[in-house]
Amino acid sequence: NFKGRSEAKLQRILEKSPERVEPRCPIFAQCSGCQYQHLSYEAQLFWKREHVQQAFSRIAKIDVTVEATVPSPKVYHYRTKLTPHPQEPPPRRQRLAWQGGEASVDYSAIGFLEQDWGDARDASGRRWRKVVDVRSCPIA
Repeated sequence: NFKGRSEAKLQRILEKSPERVEPRCPIFAQCSGCQYQHLSYEAQLFWKREHVQQAFSRIAKIDVTVEATVPSPKVYHYRTKLTPHPQEPPPRRQRLAWQGGEASVDYSAIGFLEQDWGDARDASGRRWRKVVDVRSCPIA
């Protein structure tokens, strides 16, 4: 638990939502590049708007009505901006105290950060995530 939030990992789905769909991306469960692919496109539009609305009201304390999300004419291959990351080694001071399996890290990976925080910790105790090597992305 953290101040103002908690983290959890989904163990299993007891009952699927009617809005739940099979993600097109084969690495959706590992990659953090998108968070909505398991939802129907209509549900994605709703939740994108809802997250912006919550950010204004809960975080910024601004009472504003957020208009409906404007849909793309394409459900896939619509994103025009991506920020892929190369897998970089931790800074030297972190490597010296690192208690993880560095041999298992693929430093040639280019893609997005893992969905889950890894078990490896640096000298200060912070966890870090590896990069998921993304060969192709269905929303890009």
